[in-house]
Amino acid sequence: MKQMNLKVGFGRKDLTPEYSVPLAGYGRTTDRMSQGWYTRLYATCIAITDEQDKTVLIYTVDVIRSIQSWTDEVRRKVTEATGVPGEAIMISAVHTHSAPDIGAAIKEDHPFYEQYIRTLTEAAMDAMADRTPTKAAAMGRKEIHGMNFVRHYITVDGEVIGDNFGDPTGKVFAGHTMPNDPQMQLLRLIREGKPDVLLVNWQGHPTVGSTGATDAGSVLRPFIGADYVAPFRDHIEKNSGCMVAFFQGASGNLNSRSRILEETATENVFTFGKQLAEHAMEALPALEDAYVGSLQTRRFIYEGKWDHSEDHMVEQAKQIRELWMRTGDHVLCREEGKKYGIHSGYHAGFILNRAAAGENYEMELNAIGLGDFSFVTAPYEMFCNNAQTVKEETPFSMTFVLTSANSGAGYIASEAAFDHGCYEVDNRKFGRGTAEKAVEHFLEMLQDMKA
Repeated sequence: MKQMNLKVGFGRKDLTPEYSVPLAGYGRTTDRMSQGWYTRLYATCIAITDEQDKTVLIYTVDVIRSIQSWTDEVRRKVTEATGVPGEAIMISAVHTHSAPDIGAAIKEDHPFYEQYIRTLTEAAMDAMADRTPTKAAAMGRKEIHGMNFVRHYITVDGEVIGDNFGDPTGKVFAGHTMPNDPQMQLLRLIREGKPDVLLVNWQGHPTVGSTGATDAGSVLRPFIGADYVAPFRDHIEKNSGCMVAFFQGASGNLNSRSRILEETATENVFTFGKQLAEHAMEALPALEDAYVGSLQTRRFIYEGKWDHSEDHMVEQAKQIRELWMRTGDHVLCREEGKKYGIHSGYHAGFILNRAAAGENYEMELNAIGLGDFSFVTAPYEMFCNNAQTVKEETPFSMTFVLTSANSGAGYIASEAAFDHGCYEVDNRKFGRGTAEKAVEHFLEMLQDMKA
């Protein structure tokens, strides 16, 4: 089999706002205006061009989510600047919970919007200019235990509790609602005369900095940062000579900080990131040669219907949402909501969002193939068992699963999660079965590229 020659470029630009912004994650953004930063935010772009001069641009950006309108504008600007068509530009988020709250508190009239568009455009231009002959690649996997956890637990009484859902006080736990995915995937693109580019795919909510993590005695929660992703990248780049692109995997139901049953995982961003990086470094010598093939892309527009099954609870949801916005008290909202079957202030908000939405919803699913390896981009927070199906059933030797990509469909929970009930099911747009249908479409695109 003839090995194809690629050209691979790496571009990275600083995205950190030097002004106070509302931060995403952990409830009401008005309570979390940034007070500086503990790590810088970056937009990283990988340009890959094959022998037929076909190019894809794959981004990983230190923000919490991608937004379709923002993606559309980046694609427009980047196409003007580079000639790469919009459908070949993929933008994924690392999903840090210490980044500007784009798409919610931060809209197109905010200064960060212009900064985001400009920075991502510049990163693409740098990546295109940096393209270097790349005739070899290596890939591999490593299982890393004790650094991410399924965040939903079953008590001995059969109750399901976990992050933002249920009170763990005094409970005895029987286990998790589903198996974890501890697998890290690595792809090394070996360039001529320039640092290699190392792509890493691992899944775990970047929330290590949320609860008591400190740097020189300062609580990190009100500060901008890429969470464990930043020290992870820094440690590998310092010690391997590779340039690193970290791609968040299916972390919809996985947390990286210690929860309820696990007391050993550190809460410190920098220690955690370095420990995770050391696991990746251990895997580098064992990576195996990968065949580099011609570039292929597939795109599918998934059409579904908004879930309106809880529209009858709108008036009750308004009461709980108002209580949540006024007090920010999770426990109070949960107790008041029990009267109506509303589990939290978040749940109330999503009941109102779904009721106000139309009937139909579209989301963009993408796949990229390059010989032995491939990528899929999911515009939502995927559950780990759904990603495991893609990774196990792909016709490629390895498929990276990139989530929070291109658009912001929020959580799409698996069938098993609907059976148990959980925070992510409450915060849904689509109903039961959507996650599994999306997996089918990903596998169909991957199979089509291998046909």
